[in-house]
This record gives sequence, structure tokens and C-alpha cells, in this order.
Amino acid sequence: MRTSIVLGSALVLALGMFAARPLWSEEGSDEGGEGLPEWMVAGPEHKKLAEVAGEWTVESELYMGGPDAQKSTGTATFEVILDGKFVKQTYKGEMAGMAFEGVGIDGYDRVLGKYTFFWCDSMGTSPLSGTGTSKDGGKTIEYHAEMMDPESKKPMKIRMLHTGAGKDRFTFEMFGEHDGKEILMFKLTYNRKK
Repeated sequence: MRTSIVLGSALVLALGMFAARPLWSEEGSDEGGEGLPEWMVAGPEHKKLAEVAGEWTVESELYMGGPDAQKSTGTATFEVILDGKFVKQTYKGEMAGMAFEGVGIDGYDRVLGKYTFFWCDSMGTSPLSGTGTSKDGGKTIEYHAEMMDPESKKPMKIRMLHTGAGKDRFTFEMFGEHDGKEILMFKLTYNRKK
């Protein structure tokens, strides 16, 4: 109980100190983020993420445990939102012979120093979120997440790879565990509409 009171008091004090200080300096502006703390403004990682803004066609390859893929097509629209801090994807197409829609939010957390994603779609009620890193300035981003396998009800590690091939084409691959091995679950190839 005493620990809770001390921690609660410390939190209130910290929030009060943050609220008492100005969000930006007098010479700064809220348009460019001048004078704001780094974690409050979009950085170079966000600028790189924003390069996908626009309309895309998507070729989908879904692997259901075998070497042959079920192929389908779709479209995606990427929109930069919230002052350049996030990119929203709206996807429409087909997967496994059924209509498929999805919405994703990608960003870069300047506090964590990691890329972030959140995804939900019409194929289920479980959203997916995780974090990623890049060794080449955002051209290739490797994401990691964990989801519940809907059949076994056990956690499954997920690895995703976003690989850029210029501003007009990129791929997105998702790998999951099956019988203790990592397998390719699906691959999406995005081509910018001309």
C-alpha cells in the first residue's frame, strides 16, 4: 500500500512537472516542430516511411503449409497521418478465395528507437502489433511480434520483413513458426499505380 502511494505521488509530480513546462519555446513553432522535444516530432525515419504514400496494386502469395502459393491481387492506399508521424494503409483484395480488407498503422517510436506497426483485418478478431529495426536506414525493416495461433491457442512468434526496391516497388513477407521451424506464411509485392 505504501509503495503504491509513493509511486502514485511520484507519477503525479512527474506529470505536474511536464504540464508546467511549455511544449515549445517562444521562438519555436508548432508547424515544424522547432523547440519541441525530439520524441514529439517526426524524424528521418518517418520521412522514409512516408515515401509509400499513394495508390498501389498488390500481388499476394499465401502459403498454406506447402511449397505452392495461392495467388491473388489487391489494392492498397497509404496515407500519411498525424503530422507525418504515422502511415495508414487501407488494403482491399482477396485472400484464400475470400474478400479481404485490412487496416494498418506504421510508425517509428523515437523513445524506443524502433519501428512500430498495428494491423487488423476482416479475417479475424485478433489485431497484431509489434516493433522492428532497420540496419540500412529504413530500406529493409525487420519486425517481430507474437500472436495466438487460432487453432492451437498457443503463442506463435512472427517475423515480418519489409524490403524496399525503390520508391515504386516493395515486398512484405510474413514468417511464422510451424513444428518448431520458421516458414513463409505469405508474401505481398506492392507496385505503385502509374
